[in-house]
Amino acid sequence: MSKQFLKAVKEDLRNPQLNPKAKAIGEYLFSKSGRPPISGETATAQIQLRVTMARKNAYVRAARPRKLTEWIFAHLDRAAGYQPDR
Repeated sequence: MSKQFLKAVKEDLRNPQLNPKAKAIGEYLFSKSGRPPISGETATAQIQLRVTMARKNAYVRAARPRKLTEWIFAHLDRAAGYQPDR
């Protein structure tokens, strides 16, 4: 996101009459909170994947009954030989 765009959103936040959706957009863009890490360790990095809906649905089905994130961690950790602290 460009600095100009973020500046415009911040400006709209100060004057919500200009853009009624600005508050919701601003809260989304500037929120610092996220879902806590699953294993309890402090997360300091992020991995993001873009996939087709068909691929995601296949992964979700394969992960059941676990959550998709848990399933992904298990497979990536095993492939990398990573041993998380328990």
